[in-house]
Amino acid sequence: MTSIKLERSVEQWAGCDANAIASGSKAQMMHFVQDAKKDIAAFSSDNAALVAEVEALRAERDGLVKAVNDLLVAASWLDRPFVAQNTPVAEIHERIALMFADMTRTEASLAALTDKKGAPATEGGR
Repeated sequence: MTSIKLERSVEQWAGCDANAIASGSKAQMMHFVQDAKKDIAAFSSDNAALVAEVEALRAERDGLVKAVNDLLVAASWLDRPFVAQNTPVAEIHERIALMFADMTRTEASLAALTDKKGAPATEGGR
């Protein structure tokens, strides 16, 4: 955030005495009101920028929360008995490789059965 250029410091505004301003000249009162209007506009502009920044951060946070939730859903298979919570990645890869090998053997067995019995019947076919 950039610093706000004020006509008077916050301390000066806090130290203003309404009676002293009211008893001053018309020029002093007009100058005081002009400074107040400028500083209020500066504070308002800075506040709007901060609100926009907070909204952007909230949107980013919400996006990150959604991404984490999506990852948790995608990785929900880790909660199954297939792996324990602290199973090393190498062991998980080994188990996947074994499952793939089992699937390949099963496909080969099915292919061998099909070869022995002939092609499987199709609708309206043999």
